[in-house]
Amino acid sequence: MNFSLKANPRAALYMGGLCISASPVFLRLAGVNGLSTTFYRAFFALLIILPFVLGYRLHKAPYKLISGALAGGMLFSLDIAFWNMAVTQSDVLTATVLGNLAPIWTGILAYFFFKETQSMQFWLGVLLALWGVLIMTGILFTLNIPLNAANGLAVAGSVFYAGYLITTQKTRTKMHTITFMFYILVSYTISSFVICRLMNAPLTGFPAKAWISFAGLAVIVQLAGWLLISYSLGHIRSTEASLSLLAQSVLWPSLAAMIFFCEMPTSWQVAGTMLIILGTALNYLKPKRQLKLKDV
Repeated sequence: MNFSLKANPRAALYMGGLCISASPVFLRLAGVNGLSTTFYRAFFALLIILPFVLGYRLHKAPYKLISGALAGGMLFSLDIAFWNMAVTQSDVLTATVLGNLAPIWTGILAYFFFKETQSMQFWLGVLLALWGVLIMTGILFTLNIPLNAANGLAVAGSVFYAGYLITTQKTRTKMHTITFMFYILVSYTISSFVICRLMNAPLTGFPAKAWISFAGLAVIVQLAGWLLISYSLGHIRSTEASLSLLAQSVLWPSLAAMIFFCEMPTSWQVAGTMLIILGTALNYLKPKRQLKLKDV
């Protein structure tokens, strides 16, 4: 049975970014070990998608492509596990800033793995966007980013995230979006379970609000958000995606705070937002070569 997806890749990227921006909210609501949250986010998502994959026979793919997706899933689980631990052990703003170093690592790794040389326009966009993040969060003015284990975890997570984008860039262009997500989730679930066992993270005994948060992470963040992002990765470069997601990880939560909590931004936050938008826009000023898909 054939099943195909058709959507504007950049629109899918931004909608996916909107979905994953809810992650910190669910994490704080759960109030449990970040590693436990990592596992159940993947496990519940896998349970939901499994009947669909088997029903449409979307699990079939060449072994080489499956191996690439499985490797990406392992890197993705490490990214989420490290970032979740950073958020629960540090403040969200600092973890967000350090976690958003991914565009730098992505640009560097793209050169070493694919010999992709990024233009000065790209690096200027990264610099402006990161500068805007620092201004928005106020860290630029305090320069108060302590050298502790939690912040080290956030930086490590950004490296693994860049590795995930680079590892799966070529794989995704040749796999169906659902097939790609399925194998990512298989690897992600197994890897996060192993991490939980090694770190003695609890997997039972959680309150009701934690289970609700796990479900929200699985459905909204993992399935809706990352399915849309995975689809977009089959059409645009990983470096472009990482820069766009950097902007969204700050802009969407700020917008949500205005709408739902009536928290009006300060003049500095507005200035930071404009820099982030400008940095991201630089990446779209000239036409990009679209990656070709064998199967969407």
